[in-house]
Amino acid sequence: MPATSKPERKTSWPRRFDAGLLSFPVLSSRQNPIMITLYDCITAPSPRRARILLAEKGVAHETVQVDLKNAEQLSGLYQKINPQCTVPALRTEDGAMLTDNAAITAWLEARYPEPPLLGISPN
Repeated sequence: MPATSKPERKTSWPRRFDAGLLSFPVLSSRQNPIMITLYDCITAPSPRRARILLAEKGVAHETVQVDLKNAEQLSGLYQKINPQCTVPALRTEDGAMLTDNAAITAWLEARYPEPPLLGISPN
């Protein structure tokens, strides 16, 4: 019997935010939607909730690391992405930008209801 080979798995490491290189394409209605993008800082406590929610729901997304230690969140390009200059920030498939953990949580729960992470009843 011929040996079966496993499909090649492509690993995508988180992209690092760089004010000189990052840009976002403008998509026409005929193109595929933008992938969800999480602007994160792995050492910051605030983005953990968004990372956990995305992982628990199994939502495919791209992660862009923002270096808070070197004040990349204050760069002009990041201010265009998120005028509040904070992480986390989440760009949705339709291009909307969510810059608050509560908003990110509500959007993820509404957009991806399974598994329900906030419960299914008030009891």
